[in-house]
Amino acid sequence: MTEYNNNPFIKSDILPVDIVFHPSWWYKHAGITFDEDFFHHPLKRVEEEQHMEKELYERFGHYGLGSNINKLLPVIGGDKTYNLSVIERLSREASKEGSEIISFHECSITGYTFARHLSKEQMLDMAESVPDGESTLKLIALSKKFEIVILAGLFEKLVWIMTS
Repeated sequence: MTEYNNNPFIKSDILPVDIVFHPSWWYKHAGITFDEDFFHHPLKRVEEEQHMEKELYERFGHYGLGSNINKLLPVIGGDKTYNLSVIERLSREASKEGSEIISFHECSITGYTFARHLSKEQMLDMAESVPDGESTLKLIALSKKFEIVILAGLFEKLVWIMTS
């Protein structure tokens, strides 16, 4: 491996890079706009990301960009057990690498892109109380086990207490 590659997860001598196209490029070449709908409507976001993957593959696939597979991006769903297992694995790895804190995206435990299709009752069924909910207790246990601060999100069930 070359000197710049000290990351044990990269098994290549190729320097890893992110290629980012300006929003005006996406609009000009694919008609994609990064408007409010893109950021606030999960199904539109998934459709546009599929479109972006296809556009990149057709134009730059020979460079390894994009995908010709019409798949849902990102993966959506509410599988808390699976999501917590990923959080556990990544927290363990981060702790071994010497990290003191690891942060996951919003609703990383519950997922969220599918939620706009749920009824209020379904949302409440998925929500958990904090700090005594099952997922929160699991995060606390993982944090203690790996000696790392874990930031992760979920749908929180609020309990209103009426006082007189």
